[in-house]
Amino acid sequence: MASAISATSPSVYSPTLNDALSIWPFVWAQDTGRYLMFVSLIVGCLALWRHLSTRTLKTRSIWLARQVSIRAKRPWQRRNDLAWSLQAALVFSVIGTGVWWGARAGVFQLYQDISRYGYAYAVFSLVAIIVLHDAYFYWTHRLMHRPLLMRCMHRVHHRSHSPTPWTAYAFDPLDAAVQALFFPCVLLVLPVHEIVALLWVTHQIIRNALGHSGVEPIPLNWLRGWWGRWFTTTLHHEMHHAHGRGNYGLWFRWWDQLCGTEIPQYAQALEKLCKQIEAADQMNKQSAKVKERPKSVFWVIALAIGWSTYLLIFSENSQAQDSTALTKAALFGDWATQGYGARVRIGPCAGHSDKLCGTIIWLWDPLGKDGKPMLDTQNSDASLRGRPVLGLDIIHGFSTAPAPGQWVNGKIYNPEDGRSYNANIKQRDADTLELEGCVLLFCAKQIWRRVPLTCQPQ
Repeated sequence: MASAISATSPSVYSPTLNDALSIWPFVWAQDTGRYLMFVSLIVGCLALWRHLSTRTLKTRSIWLARQVSIRAKRPWQRRNDLAWSLQAALVFSVIGTGVWWGARAGVFQLYQDISRYGYAYAVFSLVAIIVLHDAYFYWTHRLMHRPLLMRCMHRVHHRSHSPTPWTAYAFDPLDAAVQALFFPCVLLVLPVHEIVALLWVTHQIIRNALGHSGVEPIPLNWLRGWWGRWFTTTLHHEMHHAHGRGNYGLWFRWWDQLCGTEIPQYAQALEKLCKQIEAADQMNKQSAKVKERPKSVFWVIALAIGWSTYLLIFSENSQAQDSTALTKAALFGDWATQGYGARVRIGPCAGHSDKLCGTIIWLWDPLGKDGKPMLDTQNSDASLRGRPVLGLDIIHGFSTAPAPGQWVNGKIYNPEDGRSYNANIKQRDADTLELEGCVLLFCAKQIWRRVPLTCQPQ
């Protein structure tokens, strides 16, 4: 939740510099954490693969056949890449904070309600962003290989002659800014759902890290089929780093092919790589077969795991059922939001007595600047902006959790910014609730206090 539900929201939400400064640390933590998490995961998987490759001739031949590194790695390279990547994440966070500000000021078309445009449009917008990003990257990347811009902006990235996954974000600050400006430009012309934005940045860091890994993870049939024809590979970008020119595309090959900038030796190198992988596969087929465990053993293990999981869940649910009635009764009543901007009455949802809902029953300041009752003016659905905030249902669909005193999988609507947050509720004690709401990777907590009976409206 962005802030306490209050009645002081202006009719048009204009975020201030202080708002941006308060949100920036969370955006920076997201960008940095995403880079460290996914790159570390890929590095760990590659290290495990390399370790397993020493166990048998079969795994060793597969590992060696998929190596595409052309130049030797420098001793200081990984530390250098990590340091520059953390600086780039800082630049990304500044521009990301600008996106946050612009979305709330109505400049950028970042929306939350999936029903606004539908699921088909969400899928279309994700594909469109990836295609547009590839075009944007190709032309900005190619431009930055001009001598002057290379010295000023792009040289840092090419210090990694033989890249590693840590090279994914290793950009000069100016280079990082150019790459980060793509998304704000898209939001000026294309409405994008927040989940689509999350999927896009996740796709971006994973493919970027794999493209700098020095190992080709794509299956052989894909390399020789549609993937190899249209998509870039690890080998494609490895050759770009090794030769310092050509192969400027990020996700697709078509711009390089159309503009004649694909390295001429790439097609032959890709075919050679496919033959290496095929030869390793053939050698594995001819080698002695490893003694297989009876299939029945795997079925027994699978059934044991499934049955144990069922018993664990059943036992937890049984314990939770004893406290469900107590939990419901304990939460029913009136609660003051953090900052006492509003009071919310919590009770069973209409038609769903097993779920919790909540309605605003009192506002500290129920009138807007125009002297009229406060309206839900920030709602993303224009047809709902005329409904009054007083009497608004803001808590929806919470279900009991296995742990007593907790409610999960619900949504909390905040009229202050017009957003619905995926949220959980935890009852600290008889008079205190802890609510945690999340949107994308940003989460925040609030503490609500029970309103004494003597303070409730008559």
